[in-house]
Amino acid sequence: MASWQAHDDVTDERSWTPFEGEGTVKEQLAIMHFNRGAELCLIGRSAEALAELSRAIELDTTCANTALADDAWAALWEDPRFNELVFCEEAPMAQRSPMLALN
Repeated sequence: MASWQAHDDVTDERSWTPFEGEGTVKEQLAIMHFNRGAELCLIGRSAEALAELSRAIELDTTCANTALADDAWAALWEDPRFNELVFCEEAPMAQRSPMLALN
């Protein structure tokens, strides 16, 4: 049986999906990239962290606001590349204004 197939005794069809918890697969992928980026940021691998954050924001723009409030990203808060990602023109208004995002 393939790993993605449900077992006969499973009553909740979500229990065999590749992602546990709430949200769509797209949202779960965004969270995965966001968390991986945060870990990379914490160990000083800035370029890789920003690449992961970029992918997370591409999948779910709310990751930008979350990065502004998550201390794991603090080392990059003053980095122009970080600011370009979270305050880009395509982002919702709250992400373009530091005053709105940080309050």
